[in-house]
Amino acid sequence: MREIEEQLIQSRGKSISSVIKDMRQRYLESILHSGGVQIIACIPAYKEEKSIASVILKTREHVDLVVVCDDGSDDMTGDIAETFGCY
Repeated sequence: MREIEEQLIQSRGKSISSVIKDMRQRYLESILHSGGVQIIACIPAYKEEKSIASVILKTREHVDLVVVCDDGSDDMTGDIAETFGCY
């Protein structure tokens, strides 16, 4: 939590979305470089706003990292995936 607060303070002028994306990218890089990732799930999704949240939550129980590949949905699929911290 402290890291998040520090990032928000240092990121004055940036949008919250931009700050979150930067933090997620740094987190992903740190995991990949530490050798800590063992299993990554890639979930293809197209117009799945009604079900993607539950799929992400169920998948997280079994893997280290969840990647949602939103294939151009014009609904909230990608936004929901980002909200749940997916790449």
